[in-house]
Amino acid sequence: MELQALIQGCIDGEARCQQELYTSYSARCYAICRRYTNTDADAEDALVEGFMHVYQQIAQYKGHGAFEGWLFRIFMREAAHTNTRSQRRRQLHRQYSDMQPPAMPVNPAAESIDLQILLQTTLRNLSPRENAIFNMVAIDGLSLREAAEVLQTNEGAAKSLYHRTRQKLKKLIE
Repeated sequence: MELQALIQGCIDGEARCQQELYTSYSARCYAICRRYTNTDADAEDALVEGFMHVYQQIAQYKGHGAFEGWLFRIFMREAAHTNTRSQRRRQLHRQYSDMQPPAMPVNPAAESIDLQILLQTTLRNLSPRENAIFNMVAIDGLSLREAAEVLQTNEGAAKSLYHRTRQKLKKLIE
């Protein structure tokens, strides 16, 4: 089905079109959600919430710019929000719980870890906003202006956050 017809069908609330949109984009949207969250469960939550927002807001897409860009920004924003909520819950749980989380088992093959796994692990040590800005600019290829829009801040603040995040990552990796 042509993209415009698919979009119009979703605007009209046609379940068949919503299913086709989901089938066509869910894998890439999940990959975006997974990059912005710390767990598979959070990524799945962000994916579901993201598609709910897409179906509710698809009439707002006016055809300016690529549909994928519009769509992926929704998932970046939703995943960042899901990650922030999840981190707040974990922080409250740690604050009010006497239980300590179990220690991570030592991996004997840790010396052979590849750069991608090292980067993913290091990114999880960043704050949600730092993680989001780095993913948007360095991995997803958004401009600082576009990242600022997604994070609902100005371009100068996004530029500063991105620079500080890169410096922090360099220290964490060294």
